[in-house]
Amino acid sequence: MEFNNDYTHAGKGAKHRDRQRRALASEQARSKSDQADTAPVEFRKRGTLERGRRQRPNDIKDRIRRLYIDYGMNFEEMCAQLKRDGYLVSRVAVSTIRTEFVQAVKLLVSIGLVDLDALEKHRRSRSRKRVRI
Repeated sequence: MEFNNDYTHAGKGAKHRDRQRRALASEQARSKSDQADTAPVEFRKRGTLERGRRQRPNDIKDRIRRLYIDYGMNFEEMCAQLKRDGYLVSRVAVSTIRTEFVQAVKLLVSIGLVDLDALEKHRRSRSRKRVRI
């Protein structure tokens, strides 16, 4: 005969203990191992550093917006220029950011807050300064 007096399978609160045990087991199965042990810091930071500058999302967004304002680039030209500049950004992200910004500029032009002639003049002056894009 087994002398099991720990009340793991019976007694008051047995169902509650069983649920807690299952929840703990499933939580441990779903949790990721500690990243500090799995990959060294230099490998985790590899994607964020490129050509000596940190690529934050706002920096990438600003660069995409500046390319549209300064040069009026289309999607393909913009992707090629960002790649040449060393930015690590997907084509979907470029398309999304550029489309949102083009719509915002069109809205500002229709309201009258942005002068289309002044924007074209700005682009012409910038295109003289730029080196082959």
